[in-house]
Amino acid sequence: WYANYSAALQFSFFPLKIKRKRREGQHFLWLSTPLALAMMMGFLVRIGNFSNSEITGTPTHSPYGVLFAKDVTERLQQSSESIVQVEVRKRKTHTVHQAYQPITLKITFKNVGFEENAVRNFLEKHTKNHLTADNTISRHVYESPEQPLNYTLSKTRKNGYVAEIATMGISRHPVQLYEGIAYVITLVLHLYWWRQRRKTLKDGVIAGSAMITCYSLRFVGEFFKDPFNVIFDGFVTLTMGHLLSILTVLGGVLLLIYVHILGKKKA
Repeated sequence: WYANYSAALQFSFFPLKIKRKRREGQHFLWLSTPLALAMMMGFLVRIGNFSNSEITGTPTHSPYGVLFAKDVTERLQQSSESIVQVEVRKRKTHTVHQAYQPITLKITFKNVGFEENAVRNFLEKHTKNHLTADNTISRHVYESPEQPLNYTLSKTRKNGYVAEIATMGISRHPVQLYEGIAYVITLVLHLYWWRQRRKTLKDGVIAGSAMITCYSLRFVGEFFKDPFNVIFDGFVTLTMGHLLSILTVLGGVLLLIYVHILGKKKA
């Protein structure tokens, strides 16, 4: 989107196009509608967060839970220069585990002249310690410290090794998608409203309503996030995200009140 604030503002995102021109003597709130709808494109940012395993949610046993494997693969691959690749795969098992998701960690080692015993020793000590003691990995993988590492080791055609470790993954709420959905719902509802009533809607109404709708949904979504910047920890946990959502909702309410008072003055 781009803007010439003295004359017009145009917002374009295929297949959506909004163009607004300022009428002489019109209040500055004429800018608020296209800007508010443009801000709702934040769902694209949340899709990027989901792809990059950023802003993850709390653990869940729900079938909608997601195992964020990026941090696990990166940390394990960084643990040794001899590791070529780390993959995380779902593991089929006849045993149903209610709390965790059975997974297989496939670690590929390049041929650096190690004997098989040396590779096994690395897995049973170094890798086992990473799975149980590394705070980043343990957020996504549950490996019992009491049990020996459950793995198989085989040789590759290039005389490297492939280890397949049977362990458990911790599924989490995909809160990035929850927030993205909040943006989409707000955008669709208010775009439809604007298209139906744009000739009669007062400037600022769409923006105020969008702030209330989106950040009310985000307030609820904050309960499914891993707590960060906690400001109150009692019967419920409230974070800075909750506070900012409340402030934005209040800002939307105040904007609607201001629009109402402004309309009465003009009348």
